[in-house]
Amino acid sequence: MVVVDNLIYIIGGGPRAEDMTSMQAYDPATDRWTSKAPMPIGRDNFGAAFLNGRIYAFGGQGNSGQVDAYDPVTDSWSTGPSMPSPRGGFHAATLSGSIYFAGGQDESSHLSSVVTFTPCADNGRWTTKAPMPTARKAAAIAQIDGTIFVVGGFSGPLHFHANNEAYDLASNTWTTRAPMPTARELSGTNGAVVAGKMYVIGGNNGYATSANEAYDPKTDTWTTRAPMPTPRALLAVVALDGLIYAVGGTNTSSSIRYQTVEVYNPVSDTWTTAPPMPTARQYLAAGVINGILYVAGGWKITGSLNTLEAFDPKRKTWTTKAPMPTPRFNHAAGVLNGSLFVVGGVNNLTLVSTVDLYDPATNAWTTLPSFPSVRHQPAVVAANNVLFAIGGSPDLEGTKYVTNNEEFIPPPCWGQTAGPITQR
Repeated sequence: MVVVDNLIYIIGGGPRAEDMTSMQAYDPATDRWTSKAPMPIGRDNFGAAFLNGRIYAFGGQGNSGQVDAYDPVTDSWSTGPSMPSPRGGFHAATLSGSIYFAGGQDESSHLSSVVTFTPCADNGRWTTKAPMPTARKAAAIAQIDGTIFVVGGFSGPLHFHANNEAYDLASNTWTTRAPMPTARELSGTNGAVVAGKMYVIGGNNGYATSANEAYDPKTDTWTTRAPMPTPRALLAVVALDGLIYAVGGTNTSSSIRYQTVEVYNPVSDTWTTAPPMPTARQYLAAGVINGILYVAGGWKITGSLNTLEAFDPKRKTWTTKAPMPTPRFNHAAGVLNGSLFVVGGVNNLTLVSTVDLYDPATNAWTTLPSFPSVRHQPAVVAANNVLFAIGGSPDLEGTKYVTNNEEFIPPPCWGQTAGPITQR
């Protein structure tokens, strides 16, 4: 039941074997019922709420999490993107431009999560979260069990950070954790997670380093691991199938741009070599989607790159994919909903504000809403169905540093709130 403009709308319901699509509106002023356009699917035990001129019907028992919207003016329904976690047996409530859901159940269990739905532009929106305590750029970042860890970084002159600051997604608050043993700046993508531990590899502490250090958030301790064979700065480091790939980068004097791909096994604490990347580069970013490593952009002596190359570890082959719309370096990347998001950076002598999304299924790019605060060398990671961009530098010279913590909510603008609630 939903109330809109002094009318009471009764929607769906009925015996499980014959869930109803029907909707009727009751007018207390005239004591009359009117039949309205039926829902696209029959459902019961679903949530419904009114927001921005639409009645939304969400999920329910026995369906895939379908979301349908009713327009009272035109008396018509339309179907939108499905819920990220289908559920039934819950209620929906509207507050401050969003619809909230708490609890319910899926096919196997009762749920404690609290989720929001915010109708928005087709290409998503940015929101601001609690700022990071320490202003810095070029930090490593990782998400483990609902906490984002931002480690290391740089804020001049020649100030290399060992800071380890933890952002709690549920409470939107920061705490300080044990610092990294080797203070250094990172770049692109660095902060691979394997078996609940964050590995920070390579970087710059005045010299290109081969440091390999692992952080265990459960014990708040760091462990020194086998060093990377080739000391490198400004490289990309990502986890894939329990292994960690260290890709590209440069040496201390920035006279070499590497094609090198070295692979670390955390279980055996050993390194091996993989086929080199086709395009040598530094200041690159990378992400893993469906078992494939994607490397985007970067810089070589001729300038900014829009190159996208993909490595298949099973075939041990590299392939070239559709180029990015915007060449860039000093950027970062995150993987969300099966797509690669590329954020921030520099295109030759211009800061890049746009966010580019790559869909491997179509081998195509889409340009999304611009960064609210343009900067390069941010730390980017996906968590709770959104993308976080933290820190960075807002000037080309890299002499200013920010604490900004912003999240990008992709379409259809689902998000996780401060839950979970007590399970029931």
